[in-house]
Amino acid sequence: MRVFGPEGLTDHKFIVLVVLSAIDPQPSTASQLAVHAGVTRASMTKVLDSLDHSGWIKRVRNAQDRRTILVKLMPSGRSVISEAAARYLRIAAGLVRPLDPSDLAAFARICARLHTAANALPGDISHCQSNPESS
Repeated sequence: MRVFGPEGLTDHKFIVLVVLSAIDPQPSTASQLAVHAGVTRASMTKVLDSLDHSGWIKRVRNAQDRRTILVKLMPSGRSVISEAAARYLRIAAGLVRPLDPSDLAAFARICARLHTAANALPGDISHCQSNPESS
């Protein structure tokens, strides 16, 4: 929150904007974004409501399947995520800069192991998910 707070971002909003920025100009569905953010579809609706209210995203009907709502990144959202991501990367670089190279290598190995373990988790980990309003 200290990193994203000035823009009014939470961890989940940040992730959604990063994903939309990465696939821009392609849109996404709320369900796809929920998977990336690690929240339920219902929680994602609240996140998207807030992002929409801020003018950072827009929800539109899919022309090919009118039942589907697509989420698109707006120029203001692109600007916000660009600034927030740059700040995040500066802070992360500053945190690891003083580490001894052997400590940094150990940290990288631990992160890789955690990433592998997380990918091996079963599909339904909803019991481990946090509340998006508190992130």
